[in-house]
Amino acid sequence: MGYQVHKQYVDLESGFHVIELRDERGHKQVVQIMLGGAECPACGRLTPKDDLGDLDPSARIGEVTAERNLEQRNMIAYALKHGLILK
Repeated sequence: MGYQVHKQYVDLESGFHVIELRDERGHKQVVQIMLGGAECPACGRLTPKDDLGDLDPSARIGEVTAERNLEQRNMIAYALKHGLILK
């Protein structure tokens, strides 16, 4: 089964699209996509992002879940090879 989207939301305070992934064991991975603007380090002026239409959260979710699922499969194979329990 592997990692799947558990919940997601836009946090207006931090300016992030927060995506929480969970696997069948309850292990969690959080993905954050920055939506808010960048602040100038010198003067502190905020420059809002205007290219949000170009962002593809589904693609990012697919990348992260594929990476985490592969990592998990590799660890399970390692544990089985060496007779270790999974936690």
